[in-house]
Amino acid sequence: MENLVRSRNHKLVKGTYINNTSRFGVYCPIHDRSHNTSLFNYKRSKRGLSCCSKPIIIPRPCETASSVSLSETQTKKTERKHGKSGA
Repeated sequence: MENLVRSRNHKLVKGTYINNTSRFGVYCPIHDRSHNTSLFNYKRSKRGLSCCSKPIIIPRPCETASSVSLSETQTKKTERKHGKSGA
């Protein structure tokens, strides 16, 4: 268990191994978060902890009705439907 935790750049905080469902406290220094997890779940996860599983993605703002007029949108739909290009 300790080798697996070290290989994922985490620190084992607390826990005693009894079986695969034993609970452990694991600390992630990259995200500064602590998690309680079982050995089974930790091994099954690709990166170990939920904070390390996905990068945080900041959503891009959607185009608003004021930035694109309804007539422009209708024109684009009509061109796609009939196979015409705008250029």
